[in-house]
Amino acid sequence: MSIAITGASGRLGKEILVSFYEKNLTTPIIALARDPAKVTTNFEVRKFDYDDEAESLKSALSGVSVLILISSSTIGTRTKHHKAAIEAAKAAGVHTIVYTSVLRAPTTTLAVAPEHKETEDVLKNSGLKYVLLRNGWYLENWTGGIAGSIAAGGILGSNKGAAVSPATRKDYADAATSAALLALAGKPVKSFYELGGTTFKFTEFAEEVSKHAGKPVHYVNLSEVDYKAKLVSFGLPEAFAGILAASDASAGEGGLLVESTDLEELIGRKPEDWRKHVEKSVKAVV
Repeated sequence: MSIAITGASGRLGKEILVSFYEKNLTTPIIALARDPAKVTTNFEVRKFDYDDEAESLKSALSGVSVLILISSSTIGTRTKHHKAAIEAAKAAGVHTIVYTSVLRAPTTTLAVAPEHKETEDVLKNSGLKYVLLRNGWYLENWTGGIAGSIAAGGILGSNKGAAVSPATRKDYADAATSAALLALAGKPVKSFYELGGTTFKFTEFAEEVSKHAGKPVHYVNLSEVDYKAKLVSFGLPEAFAGILAASDASAGEGGLLVESTDLEELIGRKPEDWRKHVEKSVKAVV
């Protein structure tokens, strides 16, 4: 009985591999990636390209009991890719799929949600056991650009300074490993979890950045259109910038806020506090 992880060369995939490694398990772990050469790990690595023939995908999942299906990075073809992986998993005898979805996928207005909802529907009709990890935003989505925000003295967004509940990539990774291990052991696990970390408003976020940077940094609210234009000017592809701006605007309506203890329940500890993460992020760049 083994556990496999798709997207193992991506940032969340790498964190999940680290999470498994730190647990010093005897359970075989298999890293799946389009390009195995991009995966550095002590675990077994197999090629897994969503666009390959069905038989190739099935072969890559040989001996796998639980599949952690990290949502594909190719927005627009996610449902197609996920369906191929789910069908291959079923053909290979996988008994449970742990899927990284998005907060309140069936009802949210977040721009990234439709393909997640479609994937959830495919899973529900697959006949397989499944666990839906409805992840909120990564805290790193905002701290990753903190050096530029400090230099400019402003944190840009279109969320009206709303409250959000993001968590670190590590916390989401630990949740995925925990869910997979529970499923593998046949222990109780819920069909879906709404996952988020500690809550803050963007005015508070800016204040915390200011405190550790030693200079004023303010939250600057823009219209969705203007925020998209700014993101494009920073070098983001227009389509992706549009999704980010629309999602940020949805956050202004509570789209990235969740009041749930599901993350703590899965990882067995409190999620990393956003203030501590901001402090570390600022100190790394000033």
